[in-house]
Amino acid sequence: LDHTTNGGEKASLLIVGASAKQLPQVVNCIQDQASKTHVVLLNAEFTPQPPAAAKDFVQSFEVVYSILPLQIQGFLGSKKGAVFRAFKEPKSFFWRTFTREDDDKEWEATGSWKARPNAKQIEDSMYGSGAGDNPINKGISGIKNIFGR
Repeated sequence: LDHTTNGGEKASLLIVGASAKQLPQVVNCIQDQASKTHVVLLNAEFTPQPPAAAKDFVQSFEVVYSILPLQIQGFLGSKKGAVFRAFKEPKSFFWRTFTREDDDKEWEATGSWKARPNAKQIEDSMYGSGAGDNPINKGISGIKNIFGR
């Protein structure tokens, strides 16, 4: 690995598809090279929930693009979703959740966070997005209207 280019600039190190088993080797490689090299991890299998011993190391990286597909199977059907983050400009660099029903073609934005959302936040945004259209909730609302509550 040549650490500098002809102009004396830092070289780049790209690590692609590192598995969770390879995490110790990735940590050692990056610790050896980080002061001389720009490091990019692409499709690392140990994110977003790394082992406790490597949590600080993994969280030291900035996520510039991520898409995590999701599916929720509910009582009355299923809903597809995704957690997405892509760098465009610093002002709009958020983690976002999108959902759609199985038969919908359009994705609906359901949540937005500056920091990576946890599982509870993702779940709340996906369930909350369809709460108004849920037949059970509509029925409860109708009963409340009938009885004035």
